[in-house]
Amino acid sequence: MKILPYYLYVNRACYHLRVAFITIEGGEGVGKTTQVKLLKERFPKIYPDHKFIFTKEPGGTLFADKVRELILSDAAKEVSGKAIFGLFLASRLDHVERIIDPALKNREVVVCDRFAASTYAYQ
Repeated sequence: MKILPYYLYVNRACYHLRVAFITIEGGEGVGKTTQVKLLKERFPKIYPDHKFIFTKEPGGTLFADKVRELILSDAAKEVSGKAIFGLFLASRLDHVERIIDPALKNREVVVCDRFAASTYAYQ
């Protein structure tokens, strides 16, 4: 069995539903959060028949928000990059299982401030 990245499974599973999973990626200070805020204001006006979920990574759930706090804390400076990567993955799994997957299955458009590309960039 060939293992595919998670997002390919989501795209294949949800393609027939006509939903979207949009990620805003980029380095520090380039305006990702600003763009997400603009989309949050404009998308419902442009597409009134669609439901939208706006979320972020790391974060998006209580657990993922706690992981985010830990990653940004002084304690994180003392551990390896692999350990930090593991925290990112734990945060993502919780976020995907509890926020992203249910929203896509409910035919909602998900807009995420950072996702996989940002995780790879930070490693």
